[in-house]
Amino acid sequence: MEMPRSSETGPNAEMTPGLSNIRIVQLTPEDWEILRKLKLTSLQLEQIAFLDYQDGMDTYLKRTEYEWRKKLDEQASSTVYVFAEENGEFIGMVNARIDEKKQEALIQHLYVDPDHRGQMVGKRLLETLLQKLKDWGDIEKAKLAVLETQKPAIRLYESLGFEKMSESLVMRGDRHYKSFGMELVL
Repeated sequence: MEMPRSSETGPNAEMTPGLSNIRIVQLTPEDWEILRKLKLTSLQLEQIAFLDYQDGMDTYLKRTEYEWRKKLDEQASSTVYVFAEENGEFIGMVNARIDEKKQEALIQHLYVDPDHRGQMVGKRLLETLLQKLKDWGDIEKAKLAVLETQKPAIRLYESLGFEKMSESLVMRGDRHYKSFGMELVL
């Protein structure tokens, strides 16, 4: 995919230390196809992380170009996105939905391409996202949910200061999994 215009310059495009060609970037609504591709890829590769695989797939495939573009328009959206790019290929993303009434953000959809896991890409994505949430001004807390089986993700979240606040059982396919609710005071 073509490199997005917004990642070529500006304060939101930065090199990831120790990862010579990986940059943490912002996308514009014109880059909607990148978001769509990453969402579909992550859904296909990490089905267990989604409440309902088929429902997610149907939603993503039915979403119009206008709806995808709107998701990347931070002026019109209450969702913040951050992406990782290496040599023109997008290898990861994370987003957070902002609830200004509750003064909190729900972090969702951390995805790193399997070939780039264990290389600190997820950590840089989350660090950048958390800084954006702090800069938002009114956000006091970041929350997320993670399955007990996602041990590398749990270690990552804990390394950034997230604490387990709750646990529950959730269905994924025909099986129950333990899920942890984690929070970080910003």
